[in-house]
Amino acid sequence: MVGHPHRITQNRRQCYDNDCQYQADRERRLESSRGTRGPTDEFGPETKDFLIAVKGLPQSDPHDCRFIKSFALGIATSSRGADHLRSRPTLDILDLPDELRMSVYGQYTNSNPAAYDTKEILVYTHENVYAVTDSVGICKFVCHGFNSPGMIKYEHFSDLIRLVTGLEMDPEELKEVGKRVIDLERAFNVREGVTRKDDTLPKRYFDDPMPLRLTKGHRVDREKFDGMLSRYYALRGWDDNGMLPAQRMQELEAYYA
Repeated sequence: MVGHPHRITQNRRQCYDNDCQYQADRERRLESSRGTRGPTDEFGPETKDFLIAVKGLPQSDPHDCRFIKSFALGIATSSRGADHLRSRPTLDILDLPDELRMSVYGQYTNSNPAAYDTKEILVYTHENVYAVTDSVGICKFVCHGFNSPGMIKYEHFSDLIRLVTGLEMDPEELKEVGKRVIDLERAFNVREGVTRKDDTLPKRYFDDPMPLRLTKGHRVDREKFDGMLSRYYALRGWDDNGMLPAQRMQELEAYYA
């Protein structure tokens, strides 16, 4: 039985529209898979200054890092770009008492999120514990430092690993695991050509002040940012270009041989 001609025409139009939508969605997916290369290839290299991205990865964190300097350093040094899950020191925005911050970081840290001094300590500390959190397969939202100073710590990780696997790994050993993870990621990136010039921020973070309310006028000062970055490298034991020393590379190679 032949269908109604009008209905057939409608069905064909709907199929055509669906196919066009599918092709458009597919092209968008392909374009997004190119990361920040897609827009710059299409509109020209000068457009890269409008991209809020680090190492080719657009920023995943809704916070504006021009005000929170530890967040700025964190996304700049992150091994895979502007990813808040690598090192975000959320405690920096909680206005914690000095004694509580001292218990978390083991030394004085400036409680002003807009300050530059000591922020390398926060990024270093959070990177290490988040690397261990990833290694044991636990969500960062319940780990020490991501949303609270009172959640799962190295001591808890040690107990969980022992209960599940029977392996005995004390908290100090787990801290070394975190450091090795970060160093291995850096070694891989260095092999692929990453240097200090890549541990930076979008141009607008340096040049465009924030426009509204309490954060009005804040931006990232290039010279002070460079100081933070150098202090962060020193904590990691890297040289001033972000390279691992030969002795550390030998240690890693021997450990994983």
